[in-house]
Amino acid sequence: MKKRKKNKVGSLFEREMARRRFRKAYEAEREAFDLEVQILGAMERGEITLAELARMMNVPRSNISRDLSQGRINRATLPRIIEMANAVGADFIPLILPRDPDSRRGVLHKLEELFA
Repeated sequence: MKKRKKNKVGSLFEREMARRRFRKAYEAEREAFDLEVQILGAMERGEITLAELARMMNVPRSNISRDLSQGRINRATLPRIIEMANAVGADFIPLILPRDPDSRRGVLHKLEELFA
């Protein structure tokens, strides 16, 4: 009797992540999503609505809604993101980290010391 090979199919997400093209697209979208979550979290902590944020920034509410939905934050300009951060009482700090894990840890450690 032949033994069957166990099929390690995994979830659809795992199969898709194994594909380089999908993984790159996912990672790019994930970064935008993370930024949106950070802004929305700061708004929630400050109890700031979309309408109030728009008023603080002197822009139509629809602009804020557009920027903070469906991954569209990646189309917002850096000055717009900085202005959003300022309006919610936060600082936007763009950061470029080395991909090498050891170098990255070194940079993160230095940042940790600076902000401790």
